[in-house]
Amino acid sequence: MARYLITLATIFLIASNVLNLSIQKTCALVGGTEGFERLVDNPDLNNLHQGNISFIKTQVKREVLTKRTITTSKKASDITQLQDSVIHPVVLCTLTRTVRRVCPWDLNQTEDSLDSLGRLLKTVVVQEMTHCDLVLAYDHHYHPLLHYILTLGNVKQVWRVRGPGDLLQVSWSSNRCRGYLLIISHSEHLANFTNTYRDAWDYHGRYIVVANSVHHLETLLSSEKGRRTEHLVGLLQTGEGGEWRVYKGVEVRVITTWRGHTFTSHLPLFPRHLDDLQGVQIKVATFKWEPNVFYNRNSTGDLQYRYGVDIDLINILATFYNVSVQYIEPAEGELWGDRRADGSWSGMMGLLDRGEADVGVASIYVSSHRTSVVDFTTPYDSRMSCFMAWREQPLPQWHALTYPFTALTWISILVGFLVAGPVLYLLARASDIWGGGESSDLQEFGYSWLYSFGVHMKVAQDQLPIARSTQVLVTFLWIYTIILTLGYSTNLTAYLIVAKAPTSINTISELRQSGVEVAGLGEFYKYALASAIDQDLQSLTKTYRAHQSVETIFPRVLEGRSVFLQNRAFIEFVRLSRFTRRGESTIRIMKECFAPYSIAMAVQRHSPFKRKFDKVIGWLQQAGLMRQLFLNSLRLAASTEEYGKAAGEEGVTGGVAQGPGSEGGENDLTPLTVIHLQGVFFVVVFGWCVSGLVFLVEMKMS
Repeated sequence: MARYLITLATIFLIASNVLNLSIQKTCALVGGTEGFERLVDNPDLNNLHQGNISFIKTQVKREVLTKRTITTSKKASDITQLQDSVIHPVVLCTLTRTVRRVCPWDLNQTEDSLDSLGRLLKTVVVQEMTHCDLVLAYDHHYHPLLHYILTLGNVKQVWRVRGPGDLLQVSWSSNRCRGYLLIISHSEHLANFTNTYRDAWDYHGRYIVVANSVHHLETLLSSEKGRRTEHLVGLLQTGEGGEWRVYKGVEVRVITTWRGHTFTSHLPLFPRHLDDLQGVQIKVATFKWEPNVFYNRNSTGDLQYRYGVDIDLINILATFYNVSVQYIEPAEGELWGDRRADGSWSGMMGLLDRGEADVGVASIYVSSHRTSVVDFTTPYDSRMSCFMAWREQPLPQWHALTYPFTALTWISILVGFLVAGPVLYLLARASDIWGGGESSDLQEFGYSWLYSFGVHMKVAQDQLPIARSTQVLVTFLWIYTIILTLGYSTNLTAYLIVAKAPTSINTISELRQSGVEVAGLGEFYKYALASAIDQDLQSLTKTYRAHQSVETIFPRVLEGRSVFLQNRAFIEFVRLSRFTRRGESTIRIMKECFAPYSIAMAVQRHSPFKRKFDKVIGWLQQAGLMRQLFLNSLRLAASTEEYGKAAGEEGVTGGVAQGPGSEGGENDLTPLTVIHLQGVFFVVVFGWCVSGLVFLVEMKMS
């Protein structure tokens, strides 16, 4: 018998080219009696020597009758007494090495290895998924494992996989803990699925995947879904009966081995809190953006190191989770990135979307427009969006004489001055005729007018009124002029010290009416303006122009042709570090800002880093350390040669750190309006009324 089998194997090796096509078709069979008929009646096999092929058919039938096979059908019309059994192609695959090469599964998975695998899966579920719902996706090759899983008390969802499309029917989302057992012999089905259908996957689930080779595991764990799934382990048979190795991580490292009934080490496969990532490398996309990210370069322009609050945060996270960091930058001019016409993204968002970066930092605004491609961590800061404009040249200093009052106030004072003299003259004349008499000097129009002028100038008068009514009028006139002159003199002092800029654009409404260009980096602010409720903000989209670099924006701002829309901290830092000399700045911030945005780190969609980073960022926020990191980075910047000069003149750290509103000029001074001085006008009018009443009393008494 042994000699005959050797002869038979030789025949198979000679006829391998003829058998190859048939073998591939055979190994793709699902099973069942029909599969057996196609196997034993294959015309390619019948072309061999009839005696040999008859022997093969006999051996195959005997193997089927004596060997436990995978149950996939209840039809057994040609093989008697084989209910609930099928003829599995593995029967033929065990005959020769030639066939073994083209079969898609591990041929060493005997009944013992499958039993061992079943015990392994059951042990893991009992120990680490007791309270989880289970999803079992299997194919015909692993059908014998069902009884190990179905006897467990977990809520289960069982799917038989015949092709990649069957995996789409699985429910990949759950509010509860969920475990996934993916035991599929055709590795290409799962490989194709893990690189497509991004949202058809539970990134927070616990996965156990049975693999056919280390290459299959590498493909799976490095796939888009594999890299973003924290709890994913692979099982691979070692070739020694019931021994299975357990792999984990993108680097596909062995964490333990299952030997029939127990693991060689008792480490949890799915630790609840995994804080040590064992030096895995993460790619961080960033670029220079003060005051969050600074670049320190040497005299030749080479980058020495990065610093800033965003970089400090990355360093803290890297230390806490034991990861290494590799910094990358988006293409020049792309910065955060925008959506292209084909739907893809440029810049930092594009790097994250394509999986070329794991994390992005550079004062990133959280917006609904970006959440379609990235996830954001817990915000650690917030910024207002403001307009940077050119500061006009101050007016001549002699104009300061008119600054304390507005034009309407000056007109009101002039009217009061012109009316005071005639009122005094008329009251003096009336007092002399109908009252008790009045000084002859005050009954002259010119003298009365000069008398009221002297009172306005706070000059004491030698001639005093005689009539009571005239005395009351002059008394209130003095009170009126004292308040008026004090208000003018005190406000004049401030305006004489500080130069006043001419009237300029300070509100969003004025900006809309002016038609001045609104410059921004990329299209982000254009979408923000378009989505605003305020009509003035929406109308700014008509004059919005996207730029790729601030270096093309600043010259236009200094020429007065544009205003630059950006977060306030950046504008303040640039104003102090680049556009301030000897305490004088050539740019300013408009009074009205809009749209406060939260600042956070950007990560890949469904990234396992999000929940980890949120935890540490929350701790830093609660301890107030984010503010301290920001101040430390500003102090470090002030100590460098690049920013040190500006810090000495204006105080870079103080100007930015102490918050908005530090324009250092006329913004803190307000000219006195009629509203401010309405009390003094009430005083003089009230005095006129009282003096009139006194006159009437005197006239009646006389």
